[in-house]
Amino acid sequence: MGGYMTLIAALHDFDGKAITILSEAEVKFGNEPDYLNALIKNMTAPDGHVSSGATWLMKSALEKGRQFTEQQTICVIDGLELLCDWQAQLHICQIAHYLEVPNDKAKTFADWLQGLLGHKKPFLRAWSMHGLVAISKQHSGFVHMARAALENAANDSAASVRARARNTKL
Repeated sequence: MGGYMTLIAALHDFDGKAITILSEAEVKFGNEPDYLNALIKNMTAPDGHVSSGATWLMKSALEKGRQFTEQQTICVIDGLELLCDWQAQLHICQIAHYLEVPNDKAKTFADWLQGLLGHKKPFLRAWSMHGLVAISKQHSGFVHMARAALENAANDSAASVRARARNTKL
């Protein structure tokens, strides 16, 4: 990627709030052939702002119609345990329904999502439940896990979690 170092610089400039930096990086580098791979590589950066910036850009790309290859999806799932930043975790939960999860990675992804169901951040609880439902639609062996998460979310103390549960169909 010709602009890889500049993309990385933009991720390092991201302060966790100024989305403009990320939007500009997306416009400038989004068509580079290695763009998605660079984002996936940086999703596990120890600097939380780099990690959340990379996952925000991944989410944006998928929302705009880009798709991950099977290998890219595997790399995302293999990196889940290294995600330290809650916003990066949230972005991955929010893209679960875009990912075609290989059979041999479904349990890893579902277990990771299930581990976030009790997170102190309501949005992570809501979106991890949503992600479990998405996984269960691809892999029926996780329907019981998704159903339990949906039922728990419907009774969550946070209104945002209950609202996500109402808007999520199994």
